[in-house]
Amino acid sequence: MAQVYISFFEATELLKSTLGDSPSKEEFWMWCFEGKKLGGLDAYLLEAEEYSIVHCGGLSFPTRQSESDFGKNIYCLDDLTRSLKFWHFLREDIDKFVPQHRYITGWQLLTRWTKMLEKGEPAAKEYIKDYSGASTAPCLTNYCPAAESEWENGLGGIYLLDDVHAIEDYCKMEASEHGTMKDAQRKTKNQQRDDSFNDWVAEKNIDLDSMKRAEIHEHLKGRNLDLWKRGFNDWWKKQKYHKKKPGRPAR
Repeated sequence: MAQVYISFFEATELLKSTLGDSPSKEEFWMWCFEGKKLGGLDAYLLEAEEYSIVHCGGLSFPTRQSESDFGKNIYCLDDLTRSLKFWHFLREDIDKFVPQHRYITGWQLLTRWTKMLEKGEPAAKEYIKDYSGASTAPCLTNYCPAAESEWENGLGGIYLLDDVHAIEDYCKMEASEHGTMKDAQRKTKNQQRDDSFNDWVAEKNIDLDSMKRAEIHEHLKGRNLDLWKRGFNDWWKKQKYHKKKPGRPAR
């Protein structure tokens, strides 16, 4: 029996029925990048009335560092997904497809966590920024091959939905009857930094007035690198003890 190929748009509609939700074009692209052998989908390009498989993993996409045309230096997920409308898929593959991984973009995650957290979007942005820069689990690892997780403070990446669920479990986010969520246990990164800083000052009897900001930062990184390698400047600006000393924040 002849193989039946369908368009990306037809494939999306079919998957909407079988998966119970409509996959985003970014998630669909990641399945093509994985390919059927790794639990994703094989994409095909129709040329001269013949279908040939698209090897997404071998495609060369410009990165933030290498892209220079017309002054553009960021290649985002939306750029990568433009090829989808030209690709085709085996109807049989789509009918049988059970994704090994589900993905969510940073912007989708912002919407999700904005609804889940009591403090809304500001808290959601902080969570995404913190966890996309974390080096220990649970964390958000960006799986887009031509993007960096730090783009737009994590909003420009794409992440495993399983990792998102792990963070939500870790943070003990619980739904309320009003459809919002509250963080029951997890301290924010800045609260953790406050505790770490205060413990350091108390344990070592630190004379802060004799130290420059950079020295303080180095000592704190020595205590907990994961906590202090990012976010120090934002945390420092919120401290009050140094404001009695003119010019201290800039040192």
